Amino acid sequence: MSPSVQAAEEMLKAVGYDPGEVDGLYDDSTVAAVKTLQKDLQIDQTGVLTGDTTVGLMRKLRDKLKNDDPQLLKAKEIVEKEINS
Repeated sequence: MSPSVQAAEEMLKAVGYDPGEVDGLYDDSTVAAVKTLQKDLQIDQTGVLTGDTTVGLMRKLRDKLKNDDPQLLKAKEIVEKEINS
């Protein structure tokens, strides 16, 4: 088991790619998730998480955190309520 692989699996899962069980093993499910990510990023589908793939994964994760930030969403809800009151 690798903590780095487990972290990668958690990130893949968070942005909508199914790495199978998050167990720290770079198995066929993890490779398939990485290949799907690479396909979506329009880069070579190697199944290896390096270079452009890692940058793309980090961008997707950053965008998800930015767009799905629970504190920001709650703040928007409160402001909208105040404006509409």
